[in-house]
Amino acid sequence: MKKIFSLFLTFVFVAGMCVLTPTNVNAASVSDIEFELNSERTAYQVKTGNPDISGELVIPESYNGFPVISIADSAFCDCIALTDVVIPDSVISIGERAFYGCPLLKSVAISRNVKYIGDEAFGYQYNEKTYESDKIEGFTIYGMKGTAAELYAKGWEVDFVVNGISLKAPKVIAGQADEGIKLFWNPVEDAEYYIISKSKYNSETDELEKVVTLSENHKKTVYIDSTVKLGEKYSYTVVAVNGDTVSEAGNTESFKYNVTPVVKISNASSGVKVSWTTAPNVTGYTVYTATYNAKTKTWSGWKNRGTTKATTKAWTDKKVKSGVKYKYMVKARNGSFKSFCNPTSSIRYLARPTVAVKVLSNGIKIGWTQSVGATEYKVYRSQYNETSEKWGSWKVVNTSKSSAKSYVDKTAKKGVKYKYTVKAVNGKFASSFKSSSSIKR
Repeated sequence: MKKIFSLFLTFVFVAGMCVLTPTNVNAASVSDIEFELNSERTAYQVKTGNPDISGELVIPESYNGFPVISIADSAFCDCIALTDVVIPDSVISIGERAFYGCPLLKSVAISRNVKYIGDEAFGYQYNEKTYESDKIEGFTIYGMKGTAAELYAKGWEVDFVVNGISLKAPKVIAGQADEGIKLFWNPVEDAEYYIISKSKYNSETDELEKVVTLSENHKKTVYIDSTVKLGEKYSYTVVAVNGDTVSEAGNTESFKYNVTPVVKISNASSGVKVSWTTAPNVTGYTVYTATYNAKTKTWSGWKNRGTTKATTKAWTDKKVKSGVKYKYMVKARNGSFKSFCNPTSSIRYLARPTVAVKVLSNGIKIGWTQSVGATEYKVYRSQYNETSEKWGSWKVVNTSKSSAKSYVDKTAKKGVKYKYTVKAVNGKFASSFKSSSSIKR
C-alpha cells in the first residue's frame, strides 16, 4: 500500500513539472506561442507554447512592436514533436526547463546575446523508470566560446560545437618608431590571437617576396618590427585567429624604413635654427612647426613648412615672432615614405639685440635694441690679452631689467681693449648674440 501511494505521489510530482502531452500534433506557428508583456511594458517574454506543436518553431524577434527578450521556465516543456527551434538574437534569457522533455530536438543554436540559461533548459527529459532526468542522446548546442551557451554545455555535460564565428580582417596601419616599423590594427571581435607576417621588396624583380612570419601567437594589437634595415621596403599582413577559424589578411601598403632624425633647435640672428642628423637612402627632410598661443594656452596643429634636399642638415625658420614659443619636428623622406619623428621641446624666439658701444669719461657705455618677450638683458664682456694676443672668455658684467636699453661699464680699465655683447633673456630661453667691434677706454 505504501509503495502504491509513493508511486501516486511521484506521478503527481512529474505532472506538476510539465504539462502532459496530448497525442495529436500540429505544425508550429507564432499563434502557438503565448507572450507576456513585462512590468515596464518595454519587452515580451515567451510565457508558454502549445504542447501539440511539431516540426520547426521560429520564435519571432519582436511581437506587437516590442522585442522578445526571454523564454520563461518550462515554456516548451514536453513538446515531444518539436524537432527544431530558432531563437532570435533579441533573446537574452532562457528559463529553467524551457525545452525540457523534447526528445526530437537534437540541436539548438544559441547566440552570444543570451546571458542566462536555466537548469535543464535543453537536452534533458524525464525517465519514468528511474524518476530522474536523463540526457537526450546526441543533443548538441552550437554557440560561441566564452558565452552562456558554452557555460551551460559544460555544466550540463552536453555536446558543444563552436559555431557562427566570422572574423573580420584587421585594418592595419604602419608607422615608424625609433626601434623600427610599428604596426597598429583594430581589435577583431572573437579573435583569440593574431599572426603577423612581412614581405620584403626585391628591387630587381620589382615585387614583394620572402614572406617571414614575425609572430604566430600575438595577443596585442600593436607590434614593432625591429629587424628592418635602412632604405629597404616592406609590407605587412595581420590575420585574426580563433581556433581553426582564420580571417582574411589585413594588409599594409609597402613601407620603407628611414632613420628618425635627431633634431636640435636654437635662436639664431634671423629666426629659429633647426638642425638634424642626416640618414642614408633618403631623398629629403620635411620640417614641421607648432605655435603656442599664450592667451588660450594651447598649441596649434603641426604645419608642414616644406621639404629640403637630402644633403641639407639645417634650416632657419624666419617667420617666427619675438617672444612667441615654438616646437619643431623633422621627418626623413624617401619618395612618399616618411620616417618617425620626435617633437622637440619648446623654444621661445627672442630677437637678437643690436649692440653699440661708446667710450665715456667714467667708463664704456653699451646700448642695445630691445626684444619683444625679453624679461631681462645680460651684458657680456671679453677682454683682449696683449701678451697672448688673444681674446678672453665672455663673462657677464651686468643683468638689466626688461625696460633697460643701456649700461655703463665703470669697471673697464683705461688702455685696455674690450668687446661687448648683449643677450635677450626670458627664463631658460636666450637670444643669439653678436659681439661689438673692439673698443679701448
